[in-house]
Amino acid sequence: LLYDKKTNEHPDHVVVIKYVPFVKDSKRAMDEYISSIFMNGINTIAIHNTCEDSLLASPL
Repeated sequence: LLYDKKTNEHPDHVVVIKYVPFVKDSKRAMDEYISSIFMNGINTIAIHNTCEDSLLASPL
């Protein structure tokens, strides 16, 4: 559907996401993005994502 079979196109990687059973806990992902801004400044954005019951805690 996304790749042309005539030209033998195919994805170069595969992503697998597996979930664990319900265990009444939470996971927290902490991500930090740093970028340069004007006058040699630095901009930092910190993101905290909390997912309950062992779900994937990642920014999508």
